[in-house]
Amino acid sequence: MRAALRHLALWLDLERLRSLQDRVEAWHAWVVARLGYPWLKAHFRERTGYDLNLDQPRTMNEKVNWQKVHDRRPVFRTILDKYAVRHYVARRIGKDRAEGLFPPLLGVTRKPTADWLREVPPKAPRLPKCLPFPGNSRRGSITCGSIS
Repeated sequence: MRAALRHLALWLDLERLRSLQDRVEAWHAWVVARLGYPWLKAHFRERTGYDLNLDQPRTMNEKVNWQKVHDRRPVFRTILDKYAVRHYVARRIGKDRAEGLFPPLLGVTRKPTADWLREVPPKAPRLPKCLPFPGNSRRGSITCGSIS
C-alpha cells in the first residue's frame, strides 16, 4: 500500500500541476487507470455489444476510446468546446475562411435562462423544448419547459 501511495505521489508531482482541478483530474485518471477503466468498458459493452480491447484496438470505436484514454493533449479540450473551437480554427486558417465552416452563432452564455433564450434572434431556427448546454467541465445542464 505504501509503495502505491509513493508511486502516486511521484506520478502526480504536485509542484508541476497548476491548480486543484488539475490535481483532481490527474488523481482520478490514475485511479481509473489502475482499475482498468471499468466504467468505460461497461459503457462500451452496453453500447456496442462487444468488449473493449484497449491493448490491441481493431475497430474504429476501440481506437477512439484508446485515444481518449492515452492521448491527453490539451488541444482536445479546445476542439471539443463548441465556442472555443471557432477561435482555434480562425487562428489556424484565418478568420475569413473559418467563418463559413460553422453554423451561425445564436449566442453564448455560461448560465442559460428563459430571458436569455427569449432574446434569440427571430430568424433563428425553431428551438426544441429541451436544450442541452454542455460545458467543458464534463457537466452540462438541460433547460426544459416553456421559454415563451
